Amino acid sequence: MARKKEQAVKAQVVATTDIESQELGLAPVAPEKGTVAIAVSLPNGIVFNDVPRDGGGVKAVHLPGLNDALRGKSMGILVEAGNALCVNLNAKDWEGIKAVYGRSELLTGVDGNPPVIREMGTVSSFNAAKASGEFKDVSTGLEGADAVGAGVTEQHAN
Repeated sequence: MARKKEQAVKAQVVATTDIESQELGLAPVAPEKGTVAIAVSLPNGIVFNDVPRDGGGVKAVHLPGLNDALRGKSMGILVEAGNALCVNLNAKDWEGIKAVYGRSELLTGVDGNPPVIREMGTVSSFNAAKASGEFKDVSTGLEGADAVGAGVTEQHAN
């Protein structure tokens, strides 16, 4: 018998380090009981397909990426290194991700660099980390090149 394909649980973006966050239409969000704020510095989103579900089985949890707002657009500028999104995620889902992927370089970092997915606790903690420059050293190596440094000139579609 075929298994029913379920839609992934998608984490809600509540804040960002990128100045152009108005494009995402973010509004201040009060913390919900049972949620945790997670900082995600991945340029593209990630889906964890095997997060344990209450009552048995597994489910998929989608964490969005920094460049997800560009999906479907013909033009745009990739977000630079040193940025992050803050998402609200169900605390049980986060614990499940840590149980399965806790030793992954996504959550532990590589060669002394900060992890690209990390628990902030609250949106206020994320904003404090943003203000103190904690995200400036976060890099995945998949970010777009510095447009100015590469000599790229801006063009507008007619």
